[in-house]
Amino acid sequence: MNLRRASQQARDGATEPTIKALRVVSVNLSLMAISYAIFYFGPSEWVRIPRDPEDLENQVSIVQKVEGFGPVWPFLFMLGGVLVLCSTLLGRGVIVAHGVAAGVWVTYGLAILLGALLSLPPTPILSGGGAIFAAITHIGMARAWAGEGIK
Repeated sequence: MNLRRASQQARDGATEPTIKALRVVSVNLSLMAISYAIFYFGPSEWVRIPRDPEDLENQVSIVQKVEGFGPVWPFLFMLGGVLVLCSTLLGRGVIVAHGVAAGVWVTYGLAILLGALLSLPPTPILSGGGAIFAAITHIGMARAWAGEGIK
């Protein structure tokens, strides 16, 4: 069932406001991921705290090690964001798109949290916690879309 058909069927019922709300939250989540990708392509200061060169040699986070392979994080955030945005606008594939986005956020969050556990002194974990909750929100959105009969 696509969004247009669901919206047409729900015009006289109580689900049309729900579908509109799902769209708003899904678009917001997609723009959040796309903005993270843009931030990663920006200046280094946008995504990491400037440190002395000797500190960088002694304390490299998992996130930074992954960055050593190339622009992995911006690619993953852009992928998740664009998938959620397109699936929301098309009304198809929203569950899979939110699942992919949840995977991106939980991977990023775990890289931050596990990296903090392995570093001395421990690094800040606020972003890792936020990323884990973003993943949980995507899972909730996938369940909400499925509850409305849209897959």
